[in-house]
Amino acid sequence: MVNGSELSVSAYVMDHEGNLLSDAMLTINDEPMNISFFATEDMGMDTAEKGVQCGDYQPSYFLNPLNVNEGDTVDFVAKGRQCITLYTSSVVVPEKITIIEPSGDEPVHAGEPVVVRWEGGAPCSQFRVMYYRGSDDEMFSSGIIHGSTEFTMPAHWVDEGWGVIFVDGCFSGDEDDQKEKESGLAIRVEADLYVETVDASMSVREMQEVANALDSCQAQCNDVFRAQIARCRRILWSPTECENLYAARWRACNQGCSFCPR
Repeated sequence: MVNGSELSVSAYVMDHEGNLLSDAMLTINDEPMNISFFATEDMGMDTAEKGVQCGDYQPSYFLNPLNVNEGDTVDFVAKGRQCITLYTSSVVVPEKITIIEPSGDEPVHAGEPVVVRWEGGAPCSQFRVMYYRGSDDEMFSSGIIHGSTEFTMPAHWVDEGWGVIFVDGCFSGDEDDQKEKESGLAIRVEADLYVETVDASMSVREMQEVANALDSCQAQCNDVFRAQIARCRRILWSPTECENLYAARWRACNQGCSFCPR
C-alpha cells in the first residue's frame, strides 16, 4: 500500500490446509518483514503489541514504513525452512495519486452530490473511490472506474459530520468480487482526504466558522486511521493485516509527528 512516498506492506503465509504459519522469512528490498501475533478473539492493536505466541494467537507479517520513490522497483522474496526460496516477485512503484477536488479547505454540503477528481496513479488503468461516513461508520464504494479520473459521490452518501474520501489505483478487479487472490506481490497506490460536512442551509459565515473550528490534529488523526482500518478490512478482509499496516502511523500521529492530517 503506497501513500505518498511511504510503502506499507502486509502479508500472511498459509500451508495447504489453510493454517497460518510463522516460520517463513519474507523480505522487501532485502529488508526482513516483522511478525506480530494476534488473538483470534481479539484483533485489537493492544493485543498486537503484546507479541504473544501461543494457542489461538495467529501470525501476520508487516513492514512499515519503507521509503520508496515513484518508479522504484520493489523486490519481494519469500523463503521457507532451510532458507529455500519459495517465491520472488518484482513490482514498480506507481505514481502517487493526488485528490484535487474537493480540496478539503472548506466544508461540503450534506445531502448533495460531491464531485471527486484526482490526478496521477500511472500506470494504473483502473481506480476506485471509497467514502467512510463518520456519522454512522458506513463505507461506500464506487466499484471499479475505467478510463476516468472523476467520480460523483451520490447525495445519499453525504451526511452531516466528518468523513474520509479514498481514491485507490492499481488493484485486481477480483477484489470487488471478493475472490481469492493468488500468491504474489501487488502494490496499490492510495490517497485520502478528510472532509467536514455541514447542513446545506448554513450561511457562508457559518460554514467558515465550522471550517475554523475543525477538530484538533489528534482527533482528526483518530478519525482518519479509524476510517483507514475500516476501509482496509473491506478490501483485505483481514483485521490482523489492516492493523499491522496502520498501527505505527496511528501511534506516531497521536504523538504529533508529520503523519498527522492537517
